[in-house]
This record gives sequence, structure tokens and C-alpha cells, in this order.
Amino acid sequence: MSQKRLFVVLLLVCTLSLLVYNRNYFSWKLDTFSVLHLTTLAPFVQQKQTQQPQQHHQQQKQQQQKPPQQEQQQQKQQQQQTLKQQQKQLKQQQQQEQQQKQLQLKQQQQQQQRQQQQQQEQQQKQQQQQQQQQQEQQQQEQQQQEKQQQQQKLQQQQQQQQQQEQNQQQQQEKQQQQEQNQQQLQQQQQQQQQEQEQQEQQQQQQQQQQEQQQQEKQLQLQQQQQQEQQQQEQNQQQQQEKQQQQEPNQQQQQQQQQQQEQNQQQQQQQQEKEKQQQQQQQQQEQQQQQQQPQEQNQQQQQQLQQQQQQEQEQQQQQQQQQQQQQQQQQQQEKQQQEQQQQEQMQQQQQEKQQQQQEQNQQQQQQQQLQEQNQQQQQEKQQQQEQHQQQQQQQQEKEKQQQQQQQEQQQEQNQQQQQQPQEQNQQQQQEKQQQQEQNQQQQQQQQQREMKQYPILDSTPASNPKPKHTNIVFLKTHKTASTTIQNMLFRFAERNNLTVALPTQSCGHQFCYPLSFSTKFVYPQKKPPNIITSHMRFNRYAVQSLMPDNTIYFTILREPASMFESLFSYYGNHSEAFRRVPQGSLKAFLANPLKYYRPQGKNAMYVHNTLTFDLGGNKDWPRGDVASAKAFVAKVEKVFSLVMISEYFDESLVLLRHLLSWDLEDIVYIKLNMRTEQSKKSLSSDVSEKIYAWNSMDAYLYEYFNASFWVKLSELGLDSVAKEVDLIRQAQQKLMKSCFGGQLPLQRSASEIKRKELRPWEPSKKVGIVGYELPSNIGKKAKELCLKYIMPEVTYTTRLLYNQLLQQRQK
Repeated sequence: MSQKRLFVVLLLVCTLSLLVYNRNYFSWKLDTFSVLHLTTLAPFVQQKQTQQPQQHHQQQKQQQQKPPQQEQQQQKQQQQQTLKQQQKQLKQQQQQEQQQKQLQLKQQQQQQQRQQQQQQEQQQKQQQQQQQQQQEQQQQEQQQQEKQQQQQKLQQQQQQQQQQEQNQQQQQEKQQQQEQNQQQLQQQQQQQQQEQEQQEQQQQQQQQQQEQQQQEKQLQLQQQQQQEQQQQEQNQQQQQEKQQQQEPNQQQQQQQQQQQEQNQQQQQQQQEKEKQQQQQQQQQEQQQQQQQPQEQNQQQQQQLQQQQQQEQEQQQQQQQQQQQQQQQQQQQEKQQQEQQQQEQMQQQQQEKQQQQQEQNQQQQQQQQLQEQNQQQQQEKQQQQEQHQQQQQQQQEKEKQQQQQQQEQQQEQNQQQQQQPQEQNQQQQQEKQQQQEQNQQQQQQQQQREMKQYPILDSTPASNPKPKHTNIVFLKTHKTASTTIQNMLFRFAERNNLTVALPTQSCGHQFCYPLSFSTKFVYPQKKPPNIITSHMRFNRYAVQSLMPDNTIYFTILREPASMFESLFSYYGNHSEAFRRVPQGSLKAFLANPLKYYRPQGKNAMYVHNTLTFDLGGNKDWPRGDVASAKAFVAKVEKVFSLVMISEYFDESLVLLRHLLSWDLEDIVYIKLNMRTEQSKKSLSSDVSEKIYAWNSMDAYLYEYFNASFWVKLSELGLDSVAKEVDLIRQAQQKLMKSCFGGQLPLQRSASEIKRKELRPWEPSKKVGIVGYELPSNIGKKAKELCLKYIMPEVTYTTRLLYNQLLQQRQK
């Protein structure tokens, strides 16, 4: 144990010496030395702590045993105390040094952090530089790819151009062939036209000859009639003279009776009277020679008078009886004579009627011959039209095939172009989706606003039946059909329905005047609910496109006013109307066949336009009543309702009940109507000529006008009148909310500032009414009111754009 203590003491002395002579060295090596020192002294300190009580006992024993050792121990204790103090000082110094080190470490850490920050910044800069470099590389790669794609496109375009050139060459060859065919057809047509003109000249000559013959016959008939009238007048004069003669005879007889009764002695006077009567008889005989049919009567009268004179002398009573008998006999004879005269007159009239019938038969035969010639000409023209249609169809098929090939190539090019742009497109699609969501929200808000809109205050109770949404409206020309089309467009937007719209090649109509085909419809993913654009009706093509529960309806207009509107509206667009001198409707109606050509440009606006729109033959023979009835029966079978333009509001009542719609669905503002200055009044003569020229349209209108009033009476005229009042009240509220409480001014399209609100005007002579909203109207009302006044072409393009957006979203 003593050796250990000595070792500890030596170590302490060494440490002190080191501290004294080399403090700097100690500060540098203190940590390592303290660690070693503590590791080496740790077991000895523990042992010393455990052995302290034992040492204390031993020291007491030693003090008792060895008193001289106490001094040594005290010295050792003092040394230990000095060592402890030195250790404390060392500890303090170590703490101060540790604090200094900590401060230095903190400073170093801060510097390191700063350096790290600087390094991070540098790294960020480097990363940014790298990113920029990467982006530049990507851009370069993209540019290279684009260049490659462009090169590929150029190659493809060159190939396409080569193909197009080849196709163009083929087309040119085909066109040359077609031109040759057309030239041949034109030559044939010219020949036919020459033949037609010759036939027309022959017909005109025949007509002139017939007119001359008819005039001669009419003159003969007039002469005969004049002669008959003269005979009748003579007979009437004779009858009047007879009556005049009979009246004085009767008066004389009465006077004679009175004289005989009073004085029989006045016979001398009677004799004088007899002389006078003889003279009268002589005069009468002369008259009888002139008037043979009255001789018998006069002779009988003379005999009777002689008998009366003889009998008057004998008996007055017998004379009275005889006079009565004579009067009866005279009346009977007069009646017989009158009957004979009437029979003669009737015979003469029958002969005249027979002559007229023979003349009528001759005229009918001539008309039949003319109609047969016209039918043959029409058949030739129809054959030519069919041939032309076949050629047009072939051309259209070839064009469609070429378009399809071009579209396929374009799609391939687009697909190649779309590959590097997919990311951008995805982002754009996301943006579009957000925009569409916003639009849907706006639409929902608009629907809510529509429910709160003031025009709906007067709506009747909602119908428990669901609304019909599968609808076909055959839009006819100049019948207020544009207003109904606008109504259907608004209904489709409110109820998220799909409207069948024409392709871009067809414009805003289904390639009218061609018969409707499903190829004319713009392709869409969803099946259509509504068709309402202009077409020539083809029942089977429409039924193949629409569901089985579709409701069909159309509208007609009074033929005279409709034809006047067609004449002014298409005056510069139809060849027949342009041929008329000074654009005179009366001149055209005086001789329509002089200007009309069935194959001419826009000939469907000239003759039986309603029949043509419904799919019938515009050049229907006038006398063919059976086929006209059959055509009307077909129309009535397909169309559940035929509206009448002159009773527009009453027609809307029937339509609302047919489709189970609400009042808000049928409120409207009139569209595509002419200004009052462009309209003309018609005389009764002009109207009759229009009816005769458009006989098939007139037959359609008269039939469906009658059935229209039958349907109104079934619904109840009083209830119809109430609903008409509700429609007009709602319309007034709409006008107030859209136009600031004032009726809109009737402005022509040229006066409208906004191009999208200008209706189409066929010429400067014809003004079409357009509308503009006031500037002080609110945004919500403006969005709603714009739909009511939007022209057909603008609304069609708007609907197509919205439907394509919805398809892309889905």
C-alpha cells in the first residue's frame, strides 16, 4: 500500500512541475493527459475511499504504538491539502479553458455554418446552373426533336403534296371527264332546251290557234245568245201585248154587262162598239199575221165575243157564267202557251249547253294533250336531274373519300405532333376542366336565376308528366320557324341535351336542297335529342338517327302571304325570279311557265315550297287529286302536330300540351321577320293566282288548318284563350326586363353594331329586323336576353362549340 501512495505522490509532483515549467504545453496536452490521469487514478481513488476508515483505525493504533510517525503523517496531510488546492486551481483553470474552448467551438461552428450556408448557396447555384444546363439541353433536344419532326413533317408534307398532286391529277382527269360529260349534258340540255323552246313555240302557236278558235266560237256563241235574247225579248213583248189586249177586253166585257143590266136599249151604242171591235179585229188579224203564235188566241177571243154578244141579248145570267168559264179557259190556254214557249226556250238552252259541252270537251282534249307533252318533258327533265344527281353523288363520294384520306393523314400528323405536346395538353386539359367546372357552376347559377327570373311569375302549375326531350322540328321556309328553332336551342342548353347540327361543308343547313342524310350531321359521341335545322325531309334517314319515342312537328303558312315573302326574300337568288322584269310579282303570276325552270337554280323557292320541304314533288300535276290525298295522309301519319303561322300563340299552346313543357319553355321574341317597309299587300286577284300556281301547298294548308281548329276545340277554346293571355303576359315581362320597360325598335341588320347579332339580309331591298340590348342592363339579364335575340347562324356555331367542349371534358 505504501508503494502505491508513493506512486500517486510522484505523479502529482510531476504534474505540478509540468504546470510550472510549461503551461503552454500543458494547455495543449491537458485533455489527453487528464484522460490518462483519470483512467489511471480512478481505481486508486476508489480503493482509497474504501480504505479510509480502516486507515483511520490503523493511524490511531500507530499513534498509540509509534508517536514519532505522527509528524510524518501531518506533513503528508499538509502536502495533500496543498495538492487539493492545486487540484482546485487546476479545475478552475480547466473550466476557464473549457469555456474558452466552447466559445471557440461556437465561433468555429458559426463559421462552419456560414461556410455550410455558402456551400449550400454555391450548391444551389450549381444545381440551378445544372438545371439550366439540363433545361437548355432539353430545349436543345426538343429543338432537335422538333427539327427532326419538322423534317419528318416536311417529308410527310412532301409525300402528301406528291399524293395530293397525284390526287389532283386524278381529280383533274376526273374533272376533265366530268367536264366532258357536263359539256355533253349541256349540249344535250341545250338541244333539249331548243326542243323545249320549239315545243313551246309550237304550243304557243297551238295556243294562239286555239285562242283564235275559241274566240271565234265565243263570238258565234255570243251572236247566238244575242239572237236568243232578241227572240226572248220579242216573246216577252208579245206576252206583254197579249196582257195589254186582254185587259181592255175584260174591261169592255164588264162595261157591256153593266150596260146590258142597266139598259138593254143601248144596243146601238153596242153596235158602234162592235164596229170598233171589228176594226180592232182587223188590226189584230194584221198583228196575227206578224205574230203567228198569237193567232189562235185571238180567233178564240173573237168567237167568244160573238157568242157573248148573241147571248147577252137572251140572258144576263148565262152571260155571267159563260164569262167565268171563258176566263178559266183563257187562263188555261195562256198557261199552255207559256209552257210551250218555256219548253221551246229550254230546248234552245239545252242545245246551247250541248254545244258548250262539246267545246269544253275539245278544250279538255287539247289540255290533256298539252299535259301529256308537259309530262313527257318533265319525265325527260327528271331523268336528266337523276343523271345529274347520280353524278353529283359520285363526285361527293369521291370528295368524301379524299377528305377521309386527308383527315386520316392529318390525324396521323396530329398524333405525331401531339406526342411531345401531351404534357402541355394535360395541363391545358386540367385548366379546361377547371374552366368547365366554373362554367357548369355558372350554368347552375343561371338555372337558379332562371327559376327566380321575373318572366316566370305567371307560370301555371308544373305538369306532373315528364318533359319530352326527343324532338324533330321540320323547319320550313318563311313560316316563323326561326323563332321556334331559337326556342328549341334554349331548351336544349337548359336541359343539357344534344342537338344534331350540320357539318361545316353544309353550313347552317343540312345540305339543303338535297334530301336529308345522316352524313350531313356533325359526328358526336352522344346520340342527338333534337333536330331543328333546315332540311328536305327524308323520313327513313331521320328515323334511323333518332330514338323510337321521338315526337315530330312542323309549321305551315297561308300560301299567298308566304309566296309574297319568298318572292321578295329570294328575288336576287332564284333564277326564275331574276328573269321577271323589274321584279314584278304580277308579271310573274301572269305567265309563271315563261320564267320557271324545274332544274333552275333555287327553283324550290318558286313552286310549292312547303311540299318540297316535306319531301314531296314540287312539280305535282294539278289534276292528280288522289296522289295529293295520299301525300297528305303520309304527312299526317308522321307529324303529331302541324302548327299554323297565322295562329302562332295558339299553336304554342298545343305544342306545350304535346311535349308536357312549362310556360318558360315557350316564351319567345320574334326573329328573322321583315321590316314593315319590305312588306307588300296583295289584292284578291293576285292571291287567287298564287293559290292556282301553288295548288299543292294550298291543299296542304287548307287540310291542316281545318285539323288545327279541331284540336283547339278538343282542348277547349276558353282554356286556350287563357293560356294565350299567360304567354303574352310573360312575353311583356321579358320585354321589360330585356329592353328596359320599352318595346324594342325595329332596326334592320345594317343598323346593328354587333356583328354576331346581325341577321342575314338577302339584299339591300329587303330589311330583316334585328335587336340590340340597352347598355344599362345587368350582366345576368344580358346573358339570358342574348339567347332570345341571337340569330340562327350565330347560335348554331355557339352550340357546336359548347358540345365539342363537353365531349373533350368527358
